[in-house]
Amino acid sequence: MTQATSNVARFRPWPMTGVLMINNTVIIVEDDRQIRYGLKLSFQDAGYAVIDGTSLETIAAMLNLRKSLTRIYLRAVVADFWLDLGINGVTVIRCMEKLWGKGFRSVLITGDHNPAIADRARAAGMTLLRKPFRFEELLAHVESNLCLTGSA
Repeated sequence: MTQATSNVARFRPWPMTGVLMINNTVIIVEDDRQIRYGLKLSFQDAGYAVIDGTSLETIAAMLNLRKSLTRIYLRAVVADFWLDLGINGVTVIRCMEKLWGKGFRSVLITGDHNPAIADRARAAGMTLLRKPFRFEELLAHVESNLCLTGSA
């Protein structure tokens, strides 16, 4: 499938409104630029539209900008557990649930191997992947029918 064909599959007009619809969007909230960029490229190569940023504020600004132009089907939120300014990925995902409901996959990623983080993710009902992980493993969680909490 060519890039042009891939874009046509992801972006199509919303019926009878002329509003652009973006299918299978993944939001990535990660403060490490290299990890965020790598995940963004990998998800785009897998056919997903991606909204990425370093904080909830960045993501909210992007969503507000796109709200009038597009309808977004949110497939997953992937968030680093430890973010700048003392905010964590659980908080980010909970805020996204308030905006979108709970109809998307929730995946926390972290390089911290503290067992308390796994307990917190499990209690929140979120998948936890420990860095480093293979993108295929993350993609499997995003594409699964159920988002099961576990630690890799």
